[in-house]
Amino acid sequence: MDSVDKQIILELFGNCRTTYRSMSKNLSLSSTSIRKRVLKLRESGLISRGYVLVSLAMLDAEYCYARIKTDGSEKDEDLVESIGTNDVVMEVIRTDKQNLSIFASVVGSPGLYELGKFLRSFDCVVDTTLSFIHPVTPSPLPNHHQYVYRGQKVDLTKTQLTVLKHLWSDARTPASEIAKLINYSTSRVQQIIRDLQSNRGLYFTVFSNWSAAGIIPFLIIIDYDERKATPHEAVKWIQDRFPFEYWNSWQIADIPRLLHFCTAAQIKSIDKMTNEVKDAPFATQVGCDVLHPQNHHVGLGHIRLGELLGIRTRNHRVECYTTEANQFY
Repeated sequence: MDSVDKQIILELFGNCRTTYRSMSKNLSLSSTSIRKRVLKLRESGLISRGYVLVSLAMLDAEYCYARIKTDGSEKDEDLVESIGTNDVVMEVIRTDKQNLSIFASVVGSPGLYELGKFLRSFDCVVDTTLSFIHPVTPSPLPNHHQYVYRGQKVDLTKTQLTVLKHLWSDARTPASEIAKLINYSTSRVQQIIRDLQSNRGLYFTVFSNWSAAGIIPFLIIIDYDERKATPHEAVKWIQDRFPFEYWNSWQIADIPRLLHFCTAAQIKSIDKMTNEVKDAPFATQVGCDVLHPQNHHVGLGHIRLGELLGIRTRNHRVECYTTEANQFY
């Protein structure tokens, strides 16, 4: 993966329906070059199929971050699968032999409590911590990058739901293909999809599987002095120094702590970066969690959309493309 691949992934994170032509303008490459790169990213298993998620505002939800410590008696895959059955869970990550991190979306303090209760119900779990989190960006993202926004509450029309049913299995399905199935004109379907994206009630996104491409994901965890830097200033400091490794940041709601999600090709690069961050003028304590294979789950946003469409589904792992399903529109 190089810097161009990274920009393509960011584009697809923000809006998985962005066109090759649009990406080519933003990245100063031909549409053909962009398409080849996207196909390669997909074939490597690095990016998932396209997903439509209901926004946080539509769910009345907030993001949260949980850490659990176990006594080591669990079977890793069994525990990950069991945690992933909870509808609010979006990501389960093993950080070492006895610790896991969980990202989820919960509805208020009662939802946070219920998730904690669920995690404490496993016999192997000996300690849990949970906090609300929110994304931090040093500058506003482009309008088409929807994923980190809270979004808005909207009422979906019958026509919009009809189109969404055909985006359920792959959010990148072409408007022309949908139009044939529902006897609408292609231009009408395109307009419906544009309306769905512009009202911020939904996110059109992809998920990543870094381990499939031999990339090491990790979190740099920084406790910072609020008198020396704002969260945005602290994030910008990281972003400016590590533009290729850095992806995004989250603020822990109840304490001055930031989670910076980054990737690297080698462990020694992670050690070097962590040591550099310790010299940041605002940092009071710095830690690092290497994230062993991440397990993304579709979560409450996709499940709730299924309910609106009359599709029954349970929380399950995000699906990547396979060599048999080799079309990426």
